[in-house]
Amino acid sequence: MKTDQYTKVMLTVIAFALLWLCLQMPWQRAEAQTKAPVAEVVRARQFELTDSQGKLLAELSIKADGNPVFALRDKTGQVRAELSIISGGRPVLCMTDKEGNLRAGIRVNQDGTPDIQIVDEGKRTRAILGMMTNGMVGLRLLDKNGQLRSDLSLAADGRPGLGLTGDSGNAGAALGVSKDGEIGLGFTDKNGNLRASLMLGDDGHPEMQMCDSDQKTRALLMLMPAGNPGLVLFDGDEKLQWTTP
Repeated sequence: MKTDQYTKVMLTVIAFALLWLCLQMPWQRAEAQTKAPVAEVVRARQFELTDSQGKLLAELSIKADGNPVFALRDKTGQVRAELSIISGGRPVLCMTDKEGNLRAGIRVNQDGTPDIQIVDEGKRTRAILGMMTNGMVGLRLLDKNGQLRSDLSLAADGRPGLGLTGDSGNAGAALGVSKDGEIGLGFTDKNGNLRASLMLGDDGHPEMQMCDSDQKTRALLMLMPAGNPGLVLFDGDEKLQWTTP
């Protein structure tokens, strides 16, 4: 009888010991994983990210020319965004539509100036926002033929300007502010020659100028400082012919 009780006690002790070991194993594994060494650097030639079905959605790799590229794909496998380094060490971000056609791009040129381009479905650049080396910022709008039609700019010293161009690429209008604070609106013909302008001086006095096809001034209409209007006419050699008052 005593032997049976002793056996039961021992079996109970062993059972509790096994239970304790089973409970401790997950904690020991977690602690071991926590203390596992973490690599300082991971080196590879290509990384790929896939969904639960194994479909490739993102990849980081080295192109044939030795430059890196990071690509993001949609669920159909089409690349929709790509960040890369191209020739000359220029960084470029390209975004495409579902057919893979470029629709927008951001880049930094070799001279350090950045620009953003917007492209239509016909693969034609329609808008460019960029900065020039002289610090001027500009937005250029182009038609489907690649012809510049509108140009909005801001000089490094803060002077704004707006240009509008006709079908010929020359005829148009330009509105701007000079360094002296004068506001000017000019009109050009199909040859790009100035034919008319309207100026407002920093003193507030307006002046209108009209030119011939050789850009020679033929007429001036102005408002004098005293408030009196004045009209001056010139011949083809810009010699004074008539004036009033």
